[in-house]
Amino acid sequence: MRLSGDARERPLSIEGRRRLVERCRPVPIAQAATETGVSRASATNVMAGNN
Repeated sequence: MRLSGDARERPLSIEGRRRLVERCRPVPIAQAATETGVSRASATNVMAGNN
């Protein structure tokens, strides 16, 4: 799912964070970030519990 324009800049919802964590379990963070349409840095922060 690709997000465009404003949606890319919005913070992830709690549900979005949960889904990202679920996707990161079987695949690398960078791949899960690409698949969910967020940056690798954002995905790393979510996985580290910084968001």
